Amino acid sequence: MQGIEKLQQAIYKTIDDIEYWQEVLRLLCEVTGASKGIISLRDSLTAELVIPTDVRQELSSPLLYGFSEMEIGSYVTHYIEQDPWTPFEKLFHPSEPTSLAKFVDLKTLQNSEFWQWLEPQGITDTTVLEIGLSAPNWIAMNLYYPTKTDTIKKKVLQYTTKLQETMQDAWRIGQRLRASEQAPNRLGYFLERQPQAALILSAAGEIILENKKALTLKETATNIYHLDNQRFGFNDPQLQLQLLEAMQTLKISVDARLEEIKFSSQTLDLTLTLIEKAEDQLGADSGARLLSIRPVSAQLLPIWNNVLLTKRERQLVELLANGDKVVDFINHYQMSKSTGHFHWQNVKRKLGIKDRSEIQVMHQLYLQNL
Repeated sequence: MQGIEKLQQAIYKTIDDIEYWQEVLRLLCEVTGASKGIISLRDSLTAELVIPTDVRQELSSPLLYGFSEMEIGSYVTHYIEQDPWTPFEKLFHPSEPTSLAKFVDLKTLQNSEFWQWLEPQGITDTTVLEIGLSAPNWIAMNLYYPTKTDTIKKKVLQYTTKLQETMQDAWRIGQRLRASEQAPNRLGYFLERQPQAALILSAAGEIILENKKALTLKETATNIYHLDNQRFGFNDPQLQLQLLEAMQTLKISVDARLEEIKFSSQTLDLTLTLIEKAEDQLGADSGARLLSIRPVSAQLLPIWNNVLLTKRERQLVELLANGDKVVDFINHYQMSKSTGHFHWQNVKRKLGIKDRSEIQVMHQLYLQNL
């Protein structure tokens, strides 16, 4: 296939530079005879295009090829609602390249108001395919062309079928790279200054960065949360539902206020804060969220009822809270001195204390609140 290697090289370059997708669209049009192309974010339920703010304001985008400002402007302000292809992109999700002429024939197009936008451009068909995901949406590539003969359509389907998997891989890797670049050193410093376990999440729930307290929490309290393809999730179904609702609520807003949502379980207090309002070239929410995880205050629960502690460490803390010493713990559970002191060092690190008197003070505060 002519130009396939050049296209593959161009697709790989998009991993480092999302704007290079315009060159991919240009090359695809060049080798197939298509006249125009677009990469767009689609609503998962309706397949409607999500129009980025920059496109609405500037009538241009590195993810568009071949369209004039007037064509973009008229589509965004009027013809997007008249597009007869969109309902079929919803009904028949383009998991593989699909010509929409099979659903909307030329006569139907000519009888639609959308024809006023298509006819001056010489467009009578489009091929659509999925090249990526941006939860909860998907990424579509459309190539537009005339259908006087089947030659162009056949080439478009041939090339996009051949390259779809490569494009999906490049989009996925590039997406992860762009997410990681949202976490510069200043965010790492900010995160380590947080008084509790804290993580920075992408809009899709992927972990961008986590502080040392969060790493400790993950290592010592494996029952709290898990990762699924780098996405953060609570093991508690109710807590996970609250998190998903909070993630959806913290959408991009027109003002500059930092928004936060608090929620909790019997053992954890959580705060989700929108620390960055942003959208990418597709118009997808790319704002970062700060998730803070704090065990419920010792005044509300016994100090040994802490999710960071292992069963043996909780036993140690309970003895110390009631006036015993580490040596009493060692004798009571018949263990070596080294093992007993190993547990004590872990307790001090996890609770952020220096000696057993602090445990006794916190226990007294708990008793006063009974």
